[in-house]
Amino acid sequence: MSTTPQQPDDGGFWESRTGWRRLKESLLLEPLVGGSRWASVFGSLLLFMFLLQVITGILLTMNYAPSVETAWKSVSFIDREVPFGRFIRALHYWGASAMIVLLLVHIIQTFVWGAYKRPRELTWMLGVLLLFCTLGLAFSGYVLPWDEAAYWATKVGLGIVATVPLVGDYLRTLLQGGPDLGNLTLTRFFTLHAFVLPIAVALLAVVHLYLFRLHGVTPPWWKSPAQLEAAKEPFWPGQAWKDTVAALLLMLALAVWCYYWPAPLRAEADPAKPYEARPEWYFMSLFQLLKYFPSGYEVFGTFVLPSLFFLLLFFWPLLDRNPARNPRQRPVAMSLLTLGSTGLVSLTVFAITTDTRMREPATTVPRPPPVAAGAHQKLQVAKLFSQNCAACHGDDGTGGTVRAGMPSIPDFASLPWQASHSDTAIEHLIQKGKPPLMPAFGEKLSQEQIRGLTLFIRAFGIPARPAQAPAKPAPAVDALPTSRHDARAAPLAVRSSEEDARSLLLSTK
Repeated sequence: MSTTPQQPDDGGFWESRTGWRRLKESLLLEPLVGGSRWASVFGSLLLFMFLLQVITGILLTMNYAPSVETAWKSVSFIDREVPFGRFIRALHYWGASAMIVLLLVHIIQTFVWGAYKRPRELTWMLGVLLLFCTLGLAFSGYVLPWDEAAYWATKVGLGIVATVPLVGDYLRTLLQGGPDLGNLTLTRFFTLHAFVLPIAVALLAVVHLYLFRLHGVTPPWWKSPAQLEAAKEPFWPGQAWKDTVAALLLMLALAVWCYYWPAPLRAEADPAKPYEARPEWYFMSLFQLLKYFPSGYEVFGTFVLPSLFFLLLFFWPLLDRNPARNPRQRPVAMSLLTLGSTGLVSLTVFAITTDTRMREPATTVPRPPPVAAGAHQKLQVAKLFSQNCAACHGDDGTGGTVRAGMPSIPDFASLPWQASHSDTAIEHLIQKGKPPLMPAFGEKLSQEQIRGLTLFIRAFGIPARPAQAPAKPAPAVDALPTSRHDARAAPLAVRSSEEDARSLLLSTK
């Protein structure tokens, strides 16, 4: 008589096949040294915000079309026609800011608690990489609505990328997809924002959480080992309850904010329309920093100092050899934290409070076309200047409308500036640009167009005649009035092009 051997009790069907009880115990019953506390909720809040960004991002992509012709229209359709579309986009838009704030607070808290010290060095380094990727997510998503603010801010941002030594131009072309912003720019930024960077953040977060669970929660420095052991408790239910309450309060606050302040959507991007670009608040400190470096030294504000800051932050666990975690026993670390935090906050607040927005220029009466147009007039250089240059330099060439935010912008109407720049120098500036403040136009414009713009710029340096003066035959170049002695001191290339510039200016009036 055969008997069937009795199967051991393995906890049931699901436990024997999935091990869900062991997983539950590993995730929810982890012992917390020192017990649960509200100060430990920021890591869980960051995970919650990332999941919220993923969910709202997926919902937005269902109606978004990344192309120059459809991007702005699809975002407008989401705002106006899709049920709850305006609210979902606001959650995604403001959620990015909330995630950056939480990440900065979490990093500062970790620094103060000394949670980057042995054996948690790699946990800290992954956190710094997560900050870098989160800023990349914010930047890559900014251009996707394709409104005027997104277009010009991204153009400035790519100009900053171009200042990276050796590979800057290559990186800008790679991100931009060509000589200027267009369809390839949108598709590449959409790929980065919706696929590459979210996957990178998810992978980094998984490894970060694994290392966090491996080494455990950093205990308070002010408690003795006996006190910490006595207060030990599992993650569930104490800390899980605190994390849940904090997440619900954050969601409620974010929902109220999004209800009263929806995500902005300005006019559709128009490269020919003047617009003073401004980055989002989390990049305003960098924007303000650029103002403190004279022309030719912008790379220190765009690349050198930010790179040093991130490298110092990344390698700080290896540089700080002080074993103490008590902030009072770490004067160097706390001084650097205070200086760095105060500097970033001060630059951001100062940039926002002192920012002078450009006023929209008054609509001018269209000028009649000249009776006979020369070779340069046939190039429509006035239109070329309006499309490519007027946004920063203004219709009058003085650049006065943006000088408050860009003090180094030249004044084309200044005779000293005209005298100090030859035609070749102006053509070189147009062709090569001056990143990050001025893009290069060598791949966008032909050599003939660049030459026409050079003559157009020369025309700004010719003073207008008084309206009451009687009409007189135009004098020869060598017989100009004595009030233009500055022009006589100019290089030969300046005076040689004056006649062409005069005719060009008169033909556009």
